[in-house]
Formats: sequence, structure tokens, C-alpha cells
Amino acid sequence: LVQDVGNLGGGDVPVRATALSNYKSWVDRVVQLDCKVMRIQWKGHERTTLRNPEELEAYINRSVMVMQQLCEYAAERGVTILIETLGGPSSDPASLLKLLELVKAENLGVMPNFGKFLRGTELVENLTRLAPVSKMYMSSSRDFDELTGKSLDTDFEQAIILVHDTLGYQGFIGIEYAGTHYTEYDGVK
Repeated sequence: LVQDVGNLGGGDVPVRATALSNYKSWVDRVVQLDCKVMRIQWKGHERTTLRNPEELEAYINRSVMVMQQLCEYAAERGVTILIETLGGPSSDPASLLKLLELVKAENLGVMPNFGKFLRGTELVENLTRLAPVSKMYMSSSRDFDELTGKSLDTDFEQAIILVHDTLGYQGFIGIEYAGTHYTEYDGVK
């Protein structure tokens, strides 16, 4: 995951230009590593963006050109860009779908993270809505039940059955532990 290298949806043109330059350098690193996919954060929104329709529309619209330029650069190098659902508009299926519709890049998709959708939204509905543009999936948890070992954040069994059996996804599902009770290794195990 390429993160904290700039805000592709930032409010100022120089902020977005710097972010684009930084992300392009990471595309070059991805190519050097002989990788075909780079997952990114779609950042630059304010805390109020999702609650304000005009602000959300402006955020999406100012992200379009930068995403198009990043995707064009990545496509020339055989790299697919995946936006991971990591909070804010990136965790809102409607916002993501609108962005992808406007960018119109075949090498731009989504990497839904089972544990990183907006609180209070339905996991099954979110995964189903994003299925047509989802190229990989990620499972992330912060805490587990000591007795059962099941995640307290997300019903991974439900999510995996949905994407594998119902939606027909046959690829990899990344896993990560983002909590503090265990080491990363033990949390993933």
C-alpha cells in the first residue's frame, strides 16, 4: 500500500500536483519490483466531506484529472491502480463508483477492505455494489474474540463466502492485523 505520499484529492492544485509526482515515482518502483498492481489511498477530503453533498461532489471532481493522469502513467507501464477502502469517500461505494465512472480508466479499480467501510453500513451491500470494479480484496481486523478467534470488527466468514461463492471472485485476499493487542504476525495468524 502506497500511503502518506500526498493527497490526490487535495483542495489545492499544487498539493494534487505534488501527490501525483510522488505516486508516479511509486509506480516506477512497482515496475522495478515487477509488480502489476499498486494499491493507493484516495485522500484529501475534509472530515465533513461525506456529510456535505456539494463538498463531496467537489472532492470527486477535483480528483478526476489527477487520477486520470496517474492511471495513464501507470497504464503505459503495465500497472493497475487500486483504491483501497480506507475511510472517508474511499469507503463509500457511491463515491468510489462515481470517481471511477468519471475517470474512465481500465486500469483503475477498487480493493475493498472488509473491515474498512463506513460505520453503520451493510457489508454485503457494499461488497456487492463494488463487485464489478473490485480487482482484489483485503481483510483487516483490529481485535479478536479470545475464545473463538473471530474478528470483532468484521464477519470475515460472511465476506469471504460472499465474494468467493456468490460474486465468483477467485483471486487473492490480502490479510492484515491493525490492532495493538498482538504482534502483526500473531494478529494475522
